[in-house]
Amino acid sequence: MRQNIIEDVWADIFDVDQSTISRYITFLTPLGRESNKRGPADDRRCSRGHQGCDRAGRRYAVAMLVLGRRKQAVVRKYKTTGHGSLIVTNLQGRITFVSEPVTGNRHDMAKLKGSEVEKILKKAGGVFGDKGFIGTDYITTPIRKPQCRKLLQWEHEWNNQVSSFRAPVERAVATLKTWRILFTDYRRPLKTFKSSFRAAIGLYFFKESFA
Repeated sequence: MRQNIIEDVWADIFDVDQSTISRYITFLTPLGRESNKRGPADDRRCSRGHQGCDRAGRRYAVAMLVLGRRKQAVVRKYKTTGHGSLIVTNLQGRITFVSEPVTGNRHDMAKLKGSEVEKILKKAGGVFGDKGFIGTDYITTPIRKPQCRKLLQWEHEWNNQVSSFRAPVERAVATLKTWRILFTDYRRPLKTFKSSFRAAIGLYFFKESFA
């Protein structure tokens, strides 16, 4: 999952048939999810005592991660296909929660509305997000440039301050993208994507528990 090596290569490494590799991947993938599971959705939540995202008073950042490009889920912004998942981090850049993936043709606000991420962020003491989250009354976002004029000096300064708070979440997203099964083309049947996603996120948090 970290390198997303094709099954034919694994078959050559272990000197077995590709179909054998496929069966083992199908068997082992759910075990990755169990590695970090302690309750509902815990395979998508940090395990190092950072469940404080459910408590008021904490400040967080949120971003959208484009996942496993496949057909039927066009992400117009990136001119490709795939899924999207919302990433919640603290201001130090540690990921605290990852939402379930949804088709990438849905806007960031549509992914947020009614989701578990929305419940988490509304309890936080403050949240920073990008322009995709403009319109909420609880997420601090940059100011979008009006069509009729340039941004004023104070608006530039505001955007710079928001960007400085958001920098850790962007670094966290980049770290998560090193799990290439989440970011590169997904080769297995599309119906198995959520299982692979949950396993990769569970293994990511399991690895982080030793960091």
